[in-house]
Amino acid sequence: MNVVIEIENIDEIRRSEGIDDVELHEDIRRLRVGDHVHLTFLAGATLRETLPVRITRIRAGQFRGRLAGRLARPEAFGLRPDALVSFTAGQIHSIAKPQPAPPRGKSK
Repeated sequence: MNVVIEIENIDEIRRSEGIDDVELHEDIRRLRVGDHVHLTFLAGATLRETLPVRITRIRAGQFRGRLAGRLARPEAFGLRPDALVSFTAGQIHSIAKPQPAPPRGKSK
């Protein structure tokens, strides 16, 4: 069975509620390849999951990236853990905080 997966347009939802997140819009303009964002994936009428995505390309306001987190119910969404996704700025739920690099050095 094929499941239609959508990415929620959070900017549209916020605007319909009278919210204009100027700070988020500014942060989105500063995004670079390698940065992480959160997107909310929708499957059917009731399934939704917000996941981190690592940006792999930015071109003319369009983004491409790979899932960087694990789905709680991967079978419901039909997405592989490192699936490639295309999205727009309006679909970015939030900017993920940078993760500290693992310490370098000798193994114990």
